[in-house]
Amino acid sequence: MANPAFPSAERLRQILPDAKGVTYALDSELNITALLPTTQTYYHYMGSLTTPPCSENVAWHVMINPITMSRDQLHALTLAYQDLEDASKFMHSFRPVQPLNGRTIYVGQNPAGLPPAPPASPSPPAAPGPAITTGNVTLQAISTSTYDYTDGPLGLSNWGSLSGSECGTGLQQSPIDIVQLDVLQGANMDLVMNYNPPAIYAENTGKTIKFTTSGAGTLTIGATVYNLLQFHLHYLSEHTFNGGSFPLEIHFVHQDPITLTLAVVGVMIREGARNEAFNDELLLEQILPRTNGIVHKLDNTISNFTALFPTDRTYYHYKGSLTTPPCSEGVQWHVFREPVTMSKKQINIFKKAMTTLKYASKEGFSFRPTQPLNGRSVYYGYPPVGVPSTPSMTPTMAPTILAQAVGTVKIEDSSSGPSYNYKEDKGPSMWHTLSTAWDICKSGLQQSPIDIVESSVFQGANVPIVLSYSPSSVFSINTGKTLKFNIDSGNSMAINGRSFNLLQFHLHSTSEHTFNGGSFPLEIHFVHADSVGNLAVLGVMVTEGAANPAFPNATRLDQYLPDAEGVSNAVSELVDFQSLFPSNRDYYHYMGSLTTPPCSENVAWHVFKNPITMSKEQIHVWLEAMRSLASASKDGLTNRPTLPLNGRKVYLGQSFSGIPVFSPSPSSPAAPLPSISGVLTMDPPSTSTAYDYGAKGPSVWHTLDSAWGVCSFGTKQSPIDIDSATVTPGENVAIDTFYVPTAMDIKNNGKTLVFNGLGANTIVIGGVTYTMVNIHFHHSSEHLFNGGGYPVEIHLVHASASGQLAVLGIMVEEGSANLALPQDMRRFTQIWPGTKDISHKFSLTIDINSLLPNDRTYYHYQGSLTTPPCSENVNWHVFRNPITMSSTQLDTLVASLRGLKDASPLGFSFRPVQPLNGRMVTVGYPRAEPTPGAPVAEATLKFAFDYFSASALAQQAFIADLTAQLSMTLNVSQSAVQITNLQKGSTIVTVAIRASADTVNGIQTKLDAPESLFTSALGWDIATYGAAELSSGADDKFDCENKNGNVEEYALTTLIVLIVVAIVQFLYFCLCFRSKTTEQPYDVEESVAKVEKKGQADKGSVSDFRRSITTFELKEKPGA
Repeated sequence: MANPAFPSAERLRQILPDAKGVTYALDSELNITALLPTTQTYYHYMGSLTTPPCSENVAWHVMINPITMSRDQLHALTLAYQDLEDASKFMHSFRPVQPLNGRTIYVGQNPAGLPPAPPASPSPPAAPGPAITTGNVTLQAISTSTYDYTDGPLGLSNWGSLSGSECGTGLQQSPIDIVQLDVLQGANMDLVMNYNPPAIYAENTGKTIKFTTSGAGTLTIGATVYNLLQFHLHYLSEHTFNGGSFPLEIHFVHQDPITLTLAVVGVMIREGARNEAFNDELLLEQILPRTNGIVHKLDNTISNFTALFPTDRTYYHYKGSLTTPPCSEGVQWHVFREPVTMSKKQINIFKKAMTTLKYASKEGFSFRPTQPLNGRSVYYGYPPVGVPSTPSMTPTMAPTILAQAVGTVKIEDSSSGPSYNYKEDKGPSMWHTLSTAWDICKSGLQQSPIDIVESSVFQGANVPIVLSYSPSSVFSINTGKTLKFNIDSGNSMAINGRSFNLLQFHLHSTSEHTFNGGSFPLEIHFVHADSVGNLAVLGVMVTEGAANPAFPNATRLDQYLPDAEGVSNAVSELVDFQSLFPSNRDYYHYMGSLTTPPCSENVAWHVFKNPITMSKEQIHVWLEAMRSLASASKDGLTNRPTLPLNGRKVYLGQSFSGIPVFSPSPSSPAAPLPSISGVLTMDPPSTSTAYDYGAKGPSVWHTLDSAWGVCSFGTKQSPIDIDSATVTPGENVAIDTFYVPTAMDIKNNGKTLVFNGLGANTIVIGGVTYTMVNIHFHHSSEHLFNGGGYPVEIHLVHASASGQLAVLGIMVEEGSANLALPQDMRRFTQIWPGTKDISHKFSLTIDINSLLPNDRTYYHYQGSLTTPPCSENVNWHVFRNPITMSSTQLDTLVASLRGLKDASPLGFSFRPVQPLNGRMVTVGYPRAEPTPGAPVAEATLKFAFDYFSASALAQQAFIADLTAQLSMTLNVSQSAVQITNLQKGSTIVTVAIRASADTVNGIQTKLDAPESLFTSALGWDIATYGAAELSSGADDKFDCENKNGNVEEYALTTLIVLIVVAIVQFLYFCLCFRSKTTEQPYDVEESVAKVEKKGQADKGSVSDFRRSITTFELKEKPGA
């Protein structure tokens, strides 16, 4: 039974400190007597402390009878002890029993009483140290949550139905996705924050960790002063920037004491330098309550409040709402553009506390997804007209959080200037011809790069290069000519007292500078400029060796590198640039030029003598990315050949004259290129069973996972070869598409390129609605048509509410350009992610209707998924006619599919066709079987159209048109029309019409006068099919053979004639053959050739003829 010392197990969990060093001073009395048994008889012996220093002469009294606790109370205590930091690996915290060594144990007290206290020892055991924390704990009343973040009835999807909630009806809801290109310039109204609370209370609400203050904090905006009420955290960030989020977001909630308007300040957190607000990370771990309802009172725990705000106070402002029920609107939001940093350990401490929140989702999140703007504007600062009017309502409080990405992607438009590359047409030898401004590329006398011949190097001044680089996030750009990395401002180098700011760094393969004629796999150029524009470049060679810590994960590095010209990846993870320089900083110095057009001279070059190392895997990633650059040479190189010195000197160290100072003429900055923005998501690799189209390809899928056995033994597998000669005419059930222009969200999952985020698109087939799940591609086509395939097949995957799948299969062939895709081929190249686990999201939209053929005739069959787990019962609809893409579009798409990581060695990503196993393939849906006993009207009709000599497509068109004509003129459904027989002469077709008893006679009367049903006025194509007439049957069958005679007599006469002809031919052949063998040796090959030439034998009969002749020759030879 429960122990009355603790009112409930929940309360017991609250009073147990949840981190080492934490001490709770309880605000209510504990009934200690309840922790003693009712019958207090005991065992007594003299012992020791059970923990060091194990001091003896301790009088032990061990109660004979135990006390009781409920299962829940005992569970709470057990869990608390198992979490102790110093517990054993088995989560135990007890000392084993020790020997008695002759001591006596008494029931009750020793008759001699307790021994006298021993004299004090010179070194008494030290008293336990003081508690590390300095606050109190308040046990809040346990309350029932009114909402949560789970999938249950109180979860996110049901917030709109909660009492008094605006979550489902409000038009100014928060959080939002802040698309920086759409932000308007507003009035710069400073946020003046004055925080210095004497005490802070940290509370675990079950939904967030909330910090409340004793009222000593204000926010001033213009003339309005808001009081700080509380601040809380969200994991991950709630607001997103261009679709990407941060590990944490802090919300500082303020209220105007007069109007009660709320003003919230949002701060993003990213990994970086340790945040000074929480200098003591051990203390930080202790102050975060881990149990719902716990409040920690903290004294002077937050060292520096200002460290929780960015140095750059630029903010986004919009009018929104609370992000938790009741989602009240009228909240003034201020979200700082720049994040603040916390160390990895600090972030992990917060994440550990947040992921264990009682009402978090099963993944540990507690966030509301971003909400639509609904016409609202987002400003830098406040709107130009001033602060929005105060809302009349008073919102009530609550907190929240969101999904994860790690950067942004921009697609830059092509430059309007002259273009160059490293190929033969516009390569280095031609640069001077491409623009008059580039003449110096050939005529210049101080051009770079050069070959550094060590024996010719002069000794210079030993002037060190002082690098002031800090770990920074990078913004990588695929320019088509190189991979360029822009970096946060603030990084610089100094040479002999002159400071140069780092502008960017980029790479070349192979190295541009050579040492004694030898090159390196890669060369990195760090480009700097001083305040007046003088350039200084640091050149670093890269060779194979130990892995470089600047990029510890080669797979992650592969994701950083943009995979198409114009694509830019902004990656928030920090790069330690110091690792990209050799430990020995000796360098060669000379005056040179840019190594790319316009080849401007007067560049101070400093090429490090010693290379850095990268692992084989790291170099491979770089080289593969460089080789795929659009402007690389045919060998995948992006280096300019070395140029002559023309009398220049190269120094080991600085030249004694120093770096010259030039005053370049000012030039107006180039206008920023227009761009298309979106999100780059770097997804973690899938942890599911791996498969591919190579070594783990279709033939072994069933062996990779026990759940994939159906890939081998299933009887309704896809894809199939569609044989038009065996396709059955079906009912033309329309596929009604309800597709809308949709933003592109394309992922490379290694096996295909897949479009996601398509849930607003639906189709309706036979009254059933299917919602689009994704669009993906296969190279080559998976389905075949009469054994032939297409370069690409597109699958549009849909699912009904019950989970039934309906897939539309679309073939792609070369032809006119497809209007659904960007017509700018540079853009079209950029939209396809070239790296596994990369997703691109763009503001570009796709019109899915343009991916469908104009003729929507389709083949239907019951099949399966074409990838593991190969689940069956998929409704396949494969369009008979392909769509087209231009040659360039198709080449670009196929190149992207060939580059898939899990494609076959030849670049394919299709499953071979599977056997039909008796399944029926129909044009349209299968016709319903006639109801047994239902009345049927029948007629045999004759048309001039020669069905049996027509193509398969023409045959299918005739059946479809005939069915539709009868359905329309007889006023019956197409499923009621049955084609029961087809005969030659020209086309004789028997039709059966299922009808009700009261309509069958009227239908039969109309069928008996078919000329009135098949007229041009009623839409019948008489020019193609001819008019309809009733067929008498027997006369038509034998129209050519015996119009007036007896059928049986004609058949007998024909048989006798054929027998006589066969006998005569056989005798003639024997006589001729015998004559040949007696006159001369028989030439087998000549005879076979004659038979083949005359067409008297097919492949099988020729081989039989070879064997018979060989046998005959053997018999004719002596001794054979």
